[in-house]
Amino acid sequence: MTLRTQDSARTITCANNLSQLWKSAYIYMVRFGGSHKLMPVETGDAFWLKLSSPGTPVIHGELIEIYQCPVENNDDKGCDYRGPATNVNKHKDGDPVGADVDGNHGIGKGGNVLRKSGDVQTVSADTSLWKAAAIKTSGGNKAHSPEILSPEDRTPNQVKALLHIGHLFMGAYIYKLFNGTFPRSFRALVERSDEPQVWPEGGFYPGGSLPKDPWGNEYLYKFEPDSLRPEIWTWGADGKKGGKGEDHDLEFNDLSMQRSRSKSKTDGDKARQAVTRVLLQRVANLIMEFKMDTGKYPKDLRELVVRPSSIPEEDWRGPYLKRTPRDGWSYDLHYEVPGPEGFPFHLYSLGADDQPGGTGSDADISNLD
Repeated sequence: MTLRTQDSARTITCANNLSQLWKSAYIYMVRFGGSHKLMPVETGDAFWLKLSSPGTPVIHGELIEIYQCPVENNDDKGCDYRGPATNVNKHKDGDPVGADVDGNHGIGKGGNVLRKSGDVQTVSADTSLWKAAAIKTSGGNKAHSPEILSPEDRTPNQVKALLHIGHLFMGAYIYKLFNGTFPRSFRALVERSDEPQVWPEGGFYPGGSLPKDPWGNEYLYKFEPDSLRPEIWTWGADGKKGGKGEDHDLEFNDLSMQRSRSKSKTDGDKARQAVTRVLLQRVANLIMEFKMDTGKYPKDLRELVVRPSSIPEEDWRGPYLKRTPRDGWSYDLHYEVPGPEGFPFHLYSLGADDQPGGTGSDADISNLD
């Protein structure tokens, strides 16, 4: 019986995560499995985490999001998936070797199950495969279902605070797109330090100054290098942890984790579209800087990152970007030179589906729009 969720795309991505983890285990077997070509002997989620350990780096740091279940949508450390409860090298092809932790897709709603054959199935909690996974797999982060303030219960001040939090996260995210990591503090969005390689005029937050919450308190920010994204929050009107009403704590999850609501995917895509539009403008400005420095437009976006051999070192004042830019859906931006209708270049995203054309979240976004 197939598990139905309101966000099938996230369920499919979750299944793909398990499939890719299993493929990574095969890479481990070839590279690090010795003469007997063994997979890791670790059990539980330690089996998956072994694939990114320093001594056996099959999964590299920029890919660790694969450990996170997108349906649960709680970016935490470790792994959201159960691994084999015993030595996987002794399992049969039909045995479950990986699965969602119960609760990733909702308590009692089942999830994705990976067999040793590589097959991944999305099943409900009453199926024999899910029950077998409960025996054959173990470990994984405890499923997290945070308390989320419902939109209908929010006061105008709380709506304003959440808008600030969303804008602050967008600034931090764009900072990462240009510099490869999130800033260490909010101050880095408006005051340049020695760290960022790319610093646009005006910084990464509109207006050049950071807001306070509607109750006069500073917004709080925390980012650790091994985290997938920063924590951004306010303690509410009383400035203390916990509370109800306007004292209720507000965080980025109050914006991003409303997955039980039918509008959540639409809202998320609108945010990605907004990020992409800002990114296109920033990258277009960098392309113009490249043109002013070198006298020509870059042949591809990689030339903003690494100096092409055809351009003298004294003319190239990069890197203009730390890495080639990606849109809000993590697809590479597309670049054409010359552009259409006499424009010198065309910079664009193909939207959520990464295919030409489309409507809604799949619509293309261009610097020429």
